[in-house]
Amino acid sequence: DEFTENADLFTDVALRWFESNSRGELSYEYQDQYQKVLQYARQKGIRTHLGVALMDKDALHILLRNYSYRQHLIQQLNQQARADKYDGVNIDFEFIPPADAPYFTQFLRELKAALGQDKTLSVAVFARTGEENWPVAYQYKEIGKIVDRVVVMAYDYSYADSAPGPVAPLWWVKDVKDYMMANIPREKILLGLPTYGYNWTAGGKAVTVTAPKLAAIQSKYQVKGGFDAASMSPYYNYTDENGRQHTIWLENQASLNEKFNVATADRLGGIAFWRIGNGFDDLYQVLRQ
Repeated sequence: DEFTENADLFTDVALRWFESNSRGELSYEYQDQYQKVLQYARQKGIRTHLGVALMDKDALHILLRNYSYRQHLIQQLNQQARADKYDGVNIDFEFIPPADAPYFTQFLRELKAALGQDKTLSVAVFARTGEENWPVAYQYKEIGKIVDRVVVMAYDYSYADSAPGPVAPLWWVKDVKDYMMANIPREKILLGLPTYGYNWTAGGKAVTVTAPKLAAIQSKYQVKGGFDAASMSPYYNYTDENGRQHTIWLENQASLNEKFNVATADRLGGIAFWRIGNGFDDLYQVLRQ
């Protein structure tokens, strides 16, 4: 599959099979592949990270503000990471209520202390440039002092409910990088890039699109492509059989290469991707170059 065919390109993989609920109870999926993937990664010298997600703001509010629930989750993460010999833990808590930001920081502090020095702690955070008018849900400076790696999700500038546009415009990625470097040690920053895009229907919201889906669309419809110089991002337009206009924005080799240069020019800690499995061959072509 995609991971095994390109395993030589990766240093780390976060297996985001785990989820937490509001009470800090850990659950996971894909049990049949679990040990097989872990074993394969280790054979290839790829560091493995137990990835846990929680995307519900109400559940996060309950979990983060309750010491007992936090400790229950921390105990399970520590035990699971050691039982399955993970190299570290990756936290992906999104849509944290801004008022709960200090409690999230405290959770990371408690988790890092429990993991000790032999397990790394990484965290995914929303991108920010400092110019946004929405409340901050992450204490970036404090988080940067606690964790070993910060995966900055430098994507979804344009998203399903927005107007059509680039998912990760170059100028915005640069602004995100500058803000993060002002708050987090550069060697801890992993610039997160997307392996997906969006397909907008005129007058409606978008659906996620991958490279294989785009290829299928191109084989079915007359698709006209272009490249937006301002964002250094490609786009595609077509009309479907019902006469509806569509606009797709999805990265390619040229746009990815520009963003790679952002990370390497300032000697960031590395690059991360969401996610493996989208069939994004352009990514692997750029990595091999």
